[in-house]
Amino acid sequence: MDSALSSPVLIGRDDLVALASRRLAAAAEGSGELLFLAGEAGIGKTRLLAEIVRQAAGFTVVSVGASPGDAEVAGGLLAELGAELRHCAAVAEVGARVAARLREFADGDAERQRRMLVTDLTEMIGMAASGPLLVTLEDLHWADDLTLDVLARLARRASALPLLVVGTYRSDELFPRVPLRAWRTRLLTQRLAEEVRLTRLSLADTTAMAAAIAGGALPSTVTGDVFARSDGIPLHVEEFLAARDSVPDTLADAVLARAFALSEPARDLAGVASVLGRSFDLDLLTAITGDGPAAVDDGLRELSDRFFVQVHPDRSTFDFRHALIRDALYADLSPHRRRELHAKAAAAAVAAGFPAAFVSDQYERAARPAEAFAYAMDAARSAAEMSAHREAAELYGRARRTAPETLPADARAGLLTALAGELAAVDDNAGADSCYEEAYRLRMRLDDRLAAAALVPEWVAARHQLGVGLAERAAALRGRCR
Repeated sequence: MDSALSSPVLIGRDDLVALASRRLAAAAEGSGELLFLAGEAGIGKTRLLAEIVRQAAGFTVVSVGASPGDAEVAGGLLAELGAELRHCAAVAEVGARVAARLREFADGDAERQRRMLVTDLTEMIGMAASGPLLVTLEDLHWADDLTLDVLARLARRASALPLLVVGTYRSDELFPRVPLRAWRTRLLTQRLAEEVRLTRLSLADTTAMAAAIAGGALPSTVTGDVFARSDGIPLHVEEFLAARDSVPDTLADAVLARAFALSEPARDLAGVASVLGRSFDLDLLTAITGDGPAAVDDGLRELSDRFFVQVHPDRSTFDFRHALIRDALYADLSPHRRRELHAKAAAAAVAAGFPAAFVSDQYERAARPAEAFAYAMDAARSAAEMSAHREAAELYGRARRTAPETLPADARAGLLTALAGELAAVDDNAGADSCYEEAYRLRMRLDDRLAAAALVPEWVAARHQLGVGLAERAAALRGRCR
């Protein structure tokens, strides 16, 4: 599939589009405001912004965006805004004045110059709103302090101007020391701006988006998997549809780039946690690291502040915020390190009394098949007794993969029969057919014709579900039951 897939329609944002339409109408009547679109990376802020621009008929539209490093350049985003204003004939003179005023900001008392500059630039941008004006500012989490000061001053005047300023920022970039965090809180508290948060798509929305991309409905198994792995983040839906069997390189690289900004202890802790799955237990994590509670607490605090993990209300369990964060960190572990951590996790889980299903998975990933087999069989029997057929099928499948070569043929046949029954219960009839056939052949080699014949009715039932004709099924029953 093409790695540049994108949805041709905007999905799941009707309420936000309607809100923006009302704000545009109010601005056109002379009652403007600052509107913030907030959300995590990939949630669709840019796409929604494009839809707002499309709806801004009759507005002069000026669009700029901040970039990494702009926070270190005073007025960097304002300079870009001035340049864009100069490209619009109706406000070109204002753009020239903004640029000239920024160039003057060099000599004299720095604090006084800054206050005068903020005031002057606010007045100039306000003058550009002689008619309906839409200003879009992307990635404000990278904006410099001077730009934020001007926008704060402009927010106080916007209600009396035909001006709508729409800014976007990543909610997962608002670390405690990011200037935007306190600035945003101040404006929202004083009701000088409005913020809307873009939420993740539902399963229904993800299904609709996948269908729009593919040009038709996709199987529920595909959309369910994409939803689970993407967490309903639109960009991730597109990327996972393009690279269905793995974590897309673009997303994995983005996660790892963020991880390298962590302190080394926090980065190592995230890698250890990744072997435990999307959710992980605090005590189990502490037992694996061997670093002690204080070190683990410090690492988790940093991972939480940096939006890698979030804590459950019980304070004893944590989740990676996205499945892809966990997947990318896990894939980045070296093979032997991964096995080592899984072995430690399995041993600690046994000591702590964790469920056999979890233990068996950890032992299999640690390349310890004997232990994985024993725990998988125990967990599979328990799941089957509770009619948890899908879980039982998965566990019997793990037992089949990890079964020792020395497993007696009658025990292997019993395992295959149990697996076949659970596969049939979850409508995997092709898998059931294969397992029944293998179990039947083993029984016949053991000359246990009675046990072999006992398999035939369920085996034929599975073949019926596969569309095998009556005559062939009847022949099978007659031939194999003699």
